[in-house]
Amino acid sequence: MNKGKPRTPLFGAPIQADTAEQEVWAGMCPRRVQVLRQPQKDAVKAQATHHAIVIDGQHLLTFDCNGQQLKAKTLPSDASAGQEVWVQVPPESVTLSNNDGQRLEASLA
Repeated sequence: MNKGKPRTPLFGAPIQADTAEQEVWAGMCPRRVQVLRQPQKDAVKAQATHHAIVIDGQHLLTFDCNGQQLKAKTLPSDASAGQEVWVQVPPESVTLSNNDGQRLEASLA
């Protein structure tokens, strides 16, 4: 990663973190990840790789986005394992941390 300019295939556009950390880890809540059947602005293509049933009729799907693993809580009709979809990760829903797991007071742009 470039200092302050993390690169990831999880966003449809380049992002920049306002931090001086050398390496930055991005974490997101699976319920904030949007699963789409058609391409949309800032969405990236993903392959659903694993499916698990969770409480209240929601499913936890694991996706591969250009080698990066991502999880999303979905409805059964949203996607299933083996299916190609598009995913959107709202930058405001991302939590950044350093290599030691300490949360950074930083945001994405």
